[in-house]
Amino acid sequence: METGFKEHLATGFVAVIILLILTFALLPKPPASAVIASAVLAFMLGTLLPDVDAPFSVIRRTVNAVLFLILFLAALVLIYIYHVPMLKFCTSAVSSLDENMCSLALLFGAVALPAAIVMVLDFLIPFHRGIMHGFIASFLYGALLSAVFTAVSVGRTDTLFIALGGMLGYVLHIVVDIIGDVMPVKQK
Repeated sequence: METGFKEHLATGFVAVIILLILTFALLPKPPASAVIASAVLAFMLGTLLPDVDAPFSVIRRTVNAVLFLILFLAALVLIYIYHVPMLKFCTSAVSSLDENMCSLALLFGAVALPAAIVMVLDFLIPFHRGIMHGFIASFLYGALLSAVFTAVSVGRTDTLFIALGGMLGYVLHIVVDIIGDVMPVKQK
């Protein structure tokens, strides 16, 4: 059986409901709503994130689009802030260009540079079910979550809860892929 976005999303939803029930049933004092929401988000992202190495996966296309948008907006902000010095440099470096052409060149660069960065990163990401589909990657995802939530001054216990949620989601993705590989394929 082939596992894809829908299978990972469905198993993630079922698992997160089970984990929420267990959290409220077993913990004497459940975490705050924001912490639970962050853990659920980290868990659901973890169930989808390993497929970032699949060339046409939903998560890969989403990451590429968000990355392009962030880089494009950053380029526009830099152009807005440094517009005058950039125009002076452009017109002095290429004497045949006027300010309008230099402005167009800057806008072209604001689109072309982020697109090139996304394409290079797309090329550098390893093949599907490579290093991203390992338990070490799930640990690194949890460590990244822990570092991010520690940096924004979330309490130690809450950070651990969120990081564990993310790691469990990531591991669930790997387990679903393993089970999907050993299940027989339905004939149509």
